[in-house]
Amino acid sequence: MVEGSANPRETLDELIRASFATIHAESHAVALYQNEAALLNHVPEFEFVPKTGRAVEAVWLNVLVAGRESGDFRQDLDSNIVYRFIRDTVWASVRWYNPRGKLQHEKVADQFITLLHGGLLAR
Repeated sequence: MVEGSANPRETLDELIRASFATIHAESHAVALYQNEAALLNHVPEFEFVPKTGRAVEAVWLNVLVAGRESGDFRQDLDSNIVYRFIRDTVWASVRWYNPRGKLQHEKVADQFITLLHGGLLAR
């Protein structure tokens, strides 16, 4: 898990917040990665790209698995699929998020975390 986190749920929230903060601070780099990662995975000079991607994926998966094991996260959801849904939803937001716009990354992160925790449907 990420150092300093009390539990998997808090760690997941921190990872999500950090991801949106990165999109805010480095939107051009994130967009470049989103657009070119598949190509760079096959260029020897950029072997660090897939290696780093696998390391980042391992962090997220470790948190998701720890959450399933602790009972914080649902047992019936596959951690690999959950990771891909979260990853693709968060990082694809670089295509519409405007760092200079009225909607700041903290608000976007809060909305995503609220949706993730509680779902869309009214109770």
